Amino acid sequence: MKMTFMGFISGLRLPVVLCSLLFSLPVTAATVSIEQKPLLVNDPLPPNIMFILDDSGSMDYEHIPEGINCSNSLYSSSGRLSRTDRYWCESAEYNQLYYNPDAEYEAPVNGVGDSSGQASFDDAWLNGFSSNRDYSTLNLYTWISSASESPEAAGWPASDWEFSRYRTYDDGIYCGDFDNGVCTDLRVDDDGDRDRRYWLVSDYHFEQFSKRDDRGLYCSNIRSGGQCLFDDISEDDRDSGGSTSRWWLVIGERDTSTNPVLQEGWKPFRYFVYNDSASGCSDRSNSDYQNTSCYEVRYVPANPANPSEPASELVHLSDAYNVRHMQNVANWYSYYRSRLMTAKSGISLAFDNLNPAYRLGNV
Repeated sequence: MKMTFMGFISGLRLPVVLCSLLFSLPVTAATVSIEQKPLLVNDPLPPNIMFILDDSGSMDYEHIPEGINCSNSLYSSSGRLSRTDRYWCESAEYNQLYYNPDAEYEAPVNGVGDSSGQASFDDAWLNGFSSNRDYSTLNLYTWISSASESPEAAGWPASDWEFSRYRTYDDGIYCGDFDNGVCTDLRVDDDGDRDRRYWLVSDYHFEQFSKRDDRGLYCSNIRSGGQCLFDDISEDDRDSGGSTSRWWLVIGERDTSTNPVLQEGWKPFRYFVYNDSASGCSDRSNSDYQNTSCYEVRYVPANPANPSEPASELVHLSDAYNVRHMQNVANWYSYYRSRLMTAKSGISLAFDNLNPAYRLGNV
């Protein structure tokens, strides 16, 4: 059967009308609200949070950002600066991980939300997060050595060192050989056996400095308060060589009665501020940042009248500038000195205010 053109049009009339009605209806899809929680649960569930912390080797670096002209490790095993000629690495403007005088370095909290404790300027922890942190500390009054050689010779002892011969199970320091009554072979005994030796009875302590005649005993792992276990005392019997910085054994008691600011041969903690008004420093280019003449030194503690000078009197220590910065520096050194330490401190403080109902996991 043939369908005429008018019949074809009549056959399309109903679908066209229905489509016209559909397109003429109001659009309501934009007002549909999709439920964001299970429909059968009355109380909302706290979110699950998974936190991942990068603890790779680069997190132990002591500079930020990448690519700047600073060593990955700015500090030696003793905790002091390994190089003191790169002022830009001691400036927060170039090395953003170094001490920033405008920042407040708050002590982090531990796993139960308690403060990890304020660090001490004269006994700062090398790692405030370590469970053995009290055994590895640094006196920040002795940040920079101003003398290449110590005024005290710590090599083989002089004739006024006293020895006594007896037998004991105790570990100790003894003389293995004498020449005309003067000890020429100082040694350490840490085997726990009952030995009869010429034991050292004079008072001694350890001080860190450099000396070219490397003969003598030194401490490889100085502990809190300047103590050293006998297992950590080693012998260096070289008669010559380059200047070596170590914690050398020195005769006599450590003088704790003197002003700690005036320790001979040392200067306290320092940082540098960039001076763009100095000649050739206005562009703040990379070469400017690595120009030592573009920086001004600041000491902590400092002379209140001139922060570019170290403090020289006890009264200076009670000045508001020094009180604030000494605590701030101690906390920075113990909790923020490396990338990983900064991350741990920031994370602990940020999560301390987290709703306890939140479920947190970390990797």
